Amino acid sequence: MKSTICLFAAAFLSSGAAWAGEIDGSFTREFRGVNRLELDSLFVATTVKGAPGSSLKLEAFDIPKGARVEANQEGGTLRVTVEKSWLVWLPMNRARLVLTIPETASCELASASGSIAASGIDGALVKIRTASGSIDCVDIGSVLEINSASGSVSVKDTRAGTVIKTASGSISLEKAPVDAVLFSRSGSIEILEVDGAIKIDNTSGRVLVKDFSGRLYIRTVSGSIGLEEAELTGESLFQSTSGSIKLDLDNRREDFRIKATTVSGSVSLFGDKMKGGFEGGSGAYPLTLGTVSGSIRVQ
Repeated sequence: MKSTICLFAAAFLSSGAAWAGEIDGSFTREFRGVNRLELDSLFVATTVKGAPGSSLKLEAFDIPKGARVEANQEGGTLRVTVEKSWLVWLPMNRARLVLTIPETASCELASASGSIAASGIDGALVKIRTASGSIDCVDIGSVLEINSASGSVSVKDTRAGTVIKTASGSISLEKAPVDAVLFSRSGSIEILEVDGAIKIDNTSGRVLVKDFSGRLYIRTVSGSIGLEEAELTGESLFQSTSGSIKLDLDNRREDFRIKATTVSGSVSLFGDKMKGGFEGGSGAYPLTLGTVSGSIRVQ
């Protein structure tokens, strides 16, 4: 069964329900038995947070006249969309959605310019996509996939595999015992207090890694690569065309089998300076370092 009710109608449908509101204002609706959320919030800032239970609460605040919030539940899937007339100018700075969902639910969240914040979710998968809106994730136990054109991305306390792609937005990954893959064309990337295996492909943004333990695979074109208070526990690679590579490691030189190459940059390995490059060592961990014109320093 599908039916539509006005924003301020008294009727409440918990299953197979669709409703739409075309009047500006604030409202709350609840849906039961939801295990998957699909959201397209358009320009509206959105917060999605997990909580115990099987019901989903949708709260809307300051939705402007000329916009419509629509929700449709089919079985365990709830689809929420925001629509507006292209003829209507909408004040976007106050409108927001807050969705409290079952913590075990999966999510697919999308936005054009509205920000998205997600927290406390342990479902199988969380996918988030924005054009220019920022993305902020905290305490996510689900596999996490993020794609942003120009919005910044911040991920903290995630506990499962993570993939983040941005065109020009910055990326921050913090306090995450996970394996992650990060792609960026021009945004900076910062990794803080992470244990795991991290792969980073970046074009022109700086890459900075602090308080890290695990394996790293980092490639940049013109962005610099920096490590501070890091311990490498497996095979690692650092490559940059014109950016410098500076690694401050907790490891000893004896831990590595090192191959360092550069065309015109300088090389310094654990206090020893050399020209052109170096290959040697008998340690357990292969360490590959390469630049064209950027300097290489490992200490």
